[in-house]
Amino acid sequence: MSCTVRSGGQNGSRRRWLSALSVPLLIGGCGETPGDEVLAHVASASCPLKTPGDWQAFVEAAVDDESWVRTCSSAYDCDELAGAFRARVESEVLGTFARCAEDIGNNPPIASCTARLRRFAPAWVGQHTKGSYGFSPENAAYLAAQTADDVPAGMMTPPPELLAALPERTAIERAARDNGWPYLTHDSGVGGVRTFITTTDPEDHFEQWMLVGLESNTTVPDGSVMSLIAIQKKDATGQSLDQVRMHFRDYLLSAADGAWALVLPEVHDAKCFACHPSGLRTLIRTHESVLASAPVRGEVGYGDDAPGDFGFERLTELNERLLSYGLPDWNGAIEPADHGPALGESLGCPECHDGVTRGVLGISTDEGTLRRKVVEELSMRAFAPERPIPDEPAIALLDRESTSDPPLTEDEVALLEQARAEHLADYEVLVAERFPSWKAWALEAACSD
Repeated sequence: MSCTVRSGGQNGSRRRWLSALSVPLLIGGCGETPGDEVLAHVASASCPLKTPGDWQAFVEAAVDDESWVRTCSSAYDCDELAGAFRARVESEVLGTFARCAEDIGNNPPIASCTARLRRFAPAWVGQHTKGSYGFSPENAAYLAAQTADDVPAGMMTPPPELLAALPERTAIERAARDNGWPYLTHDSGVGGVRTFITTTDPEDHFEQWMLVGLESNTTVPDGSVMSLIAIQKKDATGQSLDQVRMHFRDYLLSAADGAWALVLPEVHDAKCFACHPSGLRTLIRTHESVLASAPVRGEVGYGDDAPGDFGFERLTELNERLLSYGLPDWNGAIEPADHGPALGESLGCPECHDGVTRGVLGISTDEGTLRRKVVEELSMRAFAPERPIPDEPAIALLDRESTSDPPLTEDEVALLEQARAEHLADYEVLVAERFPSWKAWALEAACSD
């Protein structure tokens, strides 16, 4: 008969992280005392956690920090917000899992009780590392795969005619019209005004969505970003994919000697999946400060003045196209299941964000994006049968508030304010549930009775 070392108690189980491991270790009496138990747990020499009780204390202490549910992607402040916490995760959580890999493999209860944290912690680190796209492959490998032999040629290269049109908005829009590229100059969901341009490969292997930010609504500044998202439909041989694949790149635009060039930095601070759990997001459904487009070559009206509200018609058309892609196949770059539980259970969010038609809202889903969609754009809201989602009635009132076309009546002002209050309340519930939902998810399986 053999014995394992046993913790002298779990008084340290609520201490912070590895400090929970500093309790004295006692040798069990191998049955000399009636209350002693012989445990089947097998501990290795390299692992500081010797009993199931030690493991339970470690996991409980590790997950008891709300930093786990804070996102940094939209603020571009991962080092400032999460640098110190990330270092602790890497050294104390992932480091412990590495030192105890043999113990995890030899003890099924430990493998079970740590499974979710072992999946989530590396994914969390990826979403909080400065200079990373946040995908499973490192940036260099992620970018290289976009131009490999098995993907369509030219998929990640913006049209040269677009580069030649820089930097003036008028020239960019003219190039789009003359080349048959649907476009829209509109307010961006992350601030400022941008021109969105979309192109389709002649053989329909892929589509490109590009956007450039405008300074003073007129000019693309030197050194600014051109974001490119490619929607891959087929492989290099022309074989159709079961689901579209999305590929992200942020180019820097550089002007020299009267020409513009693309620079592809390997570092990248935004986390694409955090803002795009469902794939490409729809454009803001209101006129905002700018909403401009015109028919392009191949469309009725090309060359003529655009009809009065053609910009909004184009916006609606582009949104229908964006929604038509469905949920993308991340092709191993992201595993959504690694990013925590589905958020918004009490609000019914998983009714729409079910992981089939729309991506699950998880812990990695950017807080700023959620606030913008729920509170500022009045789009997402709590689910209820027969309730329109997006909240089209509220969006229409929001649009008329900014355009005064026609002005809101007093009753409509009251309805809009009521909608704002309801959306804010939904958002506050969503935020309040993030940490307790994640903590309960991470601790669902116990290491010991």
